[in-house]
Amino acid sequence: MFRRLKNQGFTLIELLIVIGIIAILAGAVVIAISPGKRLASARDATRERHVQAIEQAVLSYQVDNEGNFPETLENSLGSEICNTNLENPNCGDLIDLSILTEEGYLSSLPLKPGKEEGSQGIGYKIATVKHELAVWPTKSETRQLGARPALEFDGEREEYINAEAINVKSHTVAFWFRSTNETLPQEYARILSNGATSTGDRAPLVTLHNSGDGSLHWMISTTESANTGISKTNNVIKKDKPSFWVGAVDGSKKKIRIYKNGEISDLGDFEGLPDVGSWSYLRIGPQAGRGLGQVLSDVRIYDRALSANEIKSLYQGQKITAGLVGHWPLDEGKGDTAYDHSGNENHGSLVNNPQWVVGR
Repeated sequence: MFRRLKNQGFTLIELLIVIGIIAILAGAVVIAISPGKRLASARDATRERHVQAIEQAVLSYQVDNEGNFPETLENSLGSEICNTNLENPNCGDLIDLSILTEEGYLSSLPLKPGKEEGSQGIGYKIATVKHELAVWPTKSETRQLGARPALEFDGEREEYINAEAINVKSHTVAFWFRSTNETLPQEYARILSNGATSTGDRAPLVTLHNSGDGSLHWMISTTESANTGISKTNNVIKKDKPSFWVGAVDGSKKKIRIYKNGEISDLGDFEGLPDVGSWSYLRIGPQAGRGLGQVLSDVRIYDRALSANEIKSLYQGQKITAGLVGHWPLDEGKGDTAYDHSGNENHGSLVNNPQWVVGR
């Protein structure tokens, strides 16, 4: 008869069981602490995998077909992909990529988390720009996902977009920006401006530009001055590094707060803001000869000062529609019109052919 040794340890199976139980309990605690954030991160991880799967399928098709994309992508203007998994899909203006499943590049088209099974679109947009591919989700929750079309301005020619501006004292201006310069030019190189020529007609919009000393200024046009300085700092923009900028103007408090990538930037606040003037029109893009080459996308204007939480949500890719008076995603990828998606139809005309590129 065998006797159990007093100092005998756990068996391997017992240790694995204990470790498994601890892992499950730890995961449950993490989810319990911040369930919404964890679930959002998980959904975005799924979206990221879907984007990569679609990109890989299209690029594999391109390799197998002498460098050609599917025919349905030839005239794509940043449209959503049609859900051809359905028995009777109604694609309409959506992009039909059923050839990818028919020829085995995908077993089925992925459906974005949150999309209903019977939806006509799968929740992912696609475009080709100068033979480059862009795929991105119609919505994300924790961060921007995928590459998408954008507009590039060389900073030397008179390239810009004309669109309507707004006549309000409290407002928010937001946009994605990428510099194509190695260093900032020593000139006032505007990114967004109101386009007015006289002080009294200057719009209540923020202009971000180089101040001439290698640093950046946020400027706002007012009834008292063409360019009222907000704040400045060095090295806030680097070549080929996309950043999301927001200026929130509170007219009642005569204050503006600057955000970069969802957080308050080191450009800081400006208080004691003079009265702003009346609106004329919005100009998207630099002045000729100022040398600040730039790529812009997702330009938005609101008729109120957004909160810090709302600005962080914008950066994460969520939609904020309350007070939205102008929204130019600049994701068409082709053509000479920048369409306003705010519902106000303030569509902008491209002047002197700024170039469509694949952006962030």
